[in-house]
Amino acid sequence: LLALASAAAAQGERTVRRIEFEGLRLHSSDEVLRKMETREGKPWSEAVFDADRRRLYATGWFARFEKSPRCVFDGPDAVVLAIEVFENDVVREIRYAGNRQFNDQEISENSFLKAGEYYSEFRMTMDANRIRDRYIEEGYAFVKVDPSRSPGERGVIATFTVREGPRARVRKVELHGLRELSRVKARKVISSSAGSFLGNIFSPPVYKAQELARDVEKLARYAQSEGYLDARVYLKELEWNEDRTRVTAHIQVEEGILYVVDSMDIEGNKVIPTPELMRGLLALPGEPCALKNVERDEDVLIGRYRDAAYVDADVQLRQT
Repeated sequence: LLALASAAAAQGERTVRRIEFEGLRLHSSDEVLRKMETREGKPWSEAVFDADRRRLYATGWFARFEKSPRCVFDGPDAVVLAIEVFENDVVREIRYAGNRQFNDQEISENSFLKAGEYYSEFRMTMDANRIRDRYIEEGYAFVKVDPSRSPGERGVIATFTVREGPRARVRKVELHGLRELSRVKARKVISSSAGSFLGNIFSPPVYKAQELARDVEKLARYAQSEGYLDARVYLKELEWNEDRTRVTAHIQVEEGILYVVDSMDIEGNKVIPTPELMRGLLALPGEPCALKNVERDEDVLIGRYRDAAYVDADVQLRQT
């Protein structure tokens, strides 16, 4: 026990003998040391070094700042702190190539990477994704954005090469699997094929993947609102023409069964009698359990209580 206590005490008194840096190019050792609490001649502390590392990462100077395998933490020469660093370069210039739909000013809006600041691979990737998303939003479904960096005289040159591809438009949206639900009402729900028949021929809507995904969600809500509570809707296929400028979207609807209200009861009403509350409701026994009717009935019940000056009245649906 005495030996262990002695060893622990010795370990706690380890002093930083020397600090070495490997890989510094743009900053001097003195510049880095001025940002650190760890000092030669001071006791070694792992917690202090971790705080130093976080502080130096926050400066943006380094992509890597870690202890080297050459560190010495045991023996009479401890502690020799060897630190491996990889410095971030400064962005001297940002260039764009291949962009025709958007000019350089438009394509650089809200960019993460900025000239004069430290280069970051993560920010460059974020910008490539941002540019790609903007093109996709305008119907360029096959756009590719290739980021690259090259050394410059006083920093790196970041280049984003855009391959726009064709701009795609929605030729048609085909709905499959509709048997009981109204095809006319279902088509009114979706927006990817909005517009008149002639309008869609001469100026079809731009293909937007996110909008098509929202249409699938809208169709599912529509089916549930009609009483098909287990309805499943999904994008079955995208059918492209040869030059990939027109697409036919095939959406599959699996209606499931139509749920019917088996029984309906109202609880908690003390002021207004149940028969009076039931009057004019739509989600009654024997009727389809359509969510649109249930939501409408909730509003009707709340309205009747508020008409009676119960402004804080609330109605909660419980299904079994």
